[in-house]
Amino acid sequence: MEALKFDSAFNFKYSPRRGTKASEYDDQIAEEVKQDRLARVIELQKKHTLERNLELVGTTQTVLVEKESKRSPQQWAGRTDSNKWVIFDKEDAQIRDMISIQIRAAKGITLHGQMVKQAEAA
Repeated sequence: MEALKFDSAFNFKYSPRRGTKASEYDDQIAEEVKQDRLARVIELQKKHTLERNLELVGTTQTVLVEKESKRSPQQWAGRTDSNKWVIFDKEDAQIRDMISIQIRAAKGITLHGQMVKQAEAA
């Protein structure tokens, strides 16, 4: 994980799957060890996600407007072409619009930005 620094990852603890060779092994890992390993992987991934998102601050991204922000009815939530969530003021945008957003901040897994006016984008 340190070498690759994924943008994001879906992490789960190991659980035996019936019919697989691994499920037949006697030396299964203790639940506490699984939980600890998963917690460490999640924390490391959060760090990497923030690092990768901070690299986007100051860039302009094309965003598909998907829905109203969970935290503010005055803001939209949309995704970049690399599936990153971006929060921005509604202004003139509508759901399903593809718009240019200048990324102003990265907070955890979410980017925050401002719509770029057409004259600015040209």
